[in-house]
Amino acid sequence: MVKIIFYSIFYQIKASLRVKQSAFFSLIFPIFLFLVFTNLWSQGDEEYVAFLFTGVIGSTIASDGLFAVGPVVKSYYNTGLLHYLRKMPFNILFHFMGLIINRFCMLCMTFVILSIASYCSFGYLPSLQQTGVIFAGIFIGITIFSFVGLCITFIGLKQESNFSMMNLIYFIVLFTSNSFYVVGDFNRVMSTVASLLPLNPVLSLIREGQFTLTLGLWFIIPVILFSFLFKKIKYSR
Repeated sequence: MVKIIFYSIFYQIKASLRVKQSAFFSLIFPIFLFLVFTNLWSQGDEEYVAFLFTGVIGSTIASDGLFAVGPVVKSYYNTGLLHYLRKMPFNILFHFMGLIINRFCMLCMTFVILSIASYCSFGYLPSLQQTGVIFAGIFIGITIFSFVGLCITFIGLKQESNFSMMNLIYFIVLFTSNSFYVVGDFNRVMSTVASLLPLNPVLSLIREGQFTLTLGLWFIIPVILFSFLFKKIKYSR
């Protein structure tokens, strides 16, 4: 089992690094976003640098989970590979775990590069304790958003494209969250809605080490829903 997951992670990381678009949005774009927004808004405030540092990580978790796992599995379905994998002498969920851990590894690389850029530009570097909490948040967050992305993909599996739905959900989650600013300072209703969506609880874990009931529900429900949807798949001959 461990060997299967290891090889799945290894080959997925190699594939991700070879795709320039994937490498850019996973590793380069978050750094660009952080440097631009911090230079525009921080005005030398280290608290805001730390706030934006974790906000960029949170937004990257959401985008990676939604767009980097579900579409890959859909391509497996369209090419018939998913049907083939189900016939293999191991549980296909191990392969999905490999996909998710691959994104976790990519996000850890993003964290390292972001930390270097933050220290060189603003003198900010998260402590070892904060780093441990951030890694835990990355793992929980990427698991949540990966399974949310898988659920959306499997609900519209036979549609030609469901990127519009995925984009809509991503931007609603992102712009109602506390990734770049505290939404509650501007709109209480939006803040209440955001607290029920997955990104704000993930940010609370990353920033404050706070594991909320909402986060726990988002960690469990998409996995159960995906398991149900996966069992209902019908393959065309």
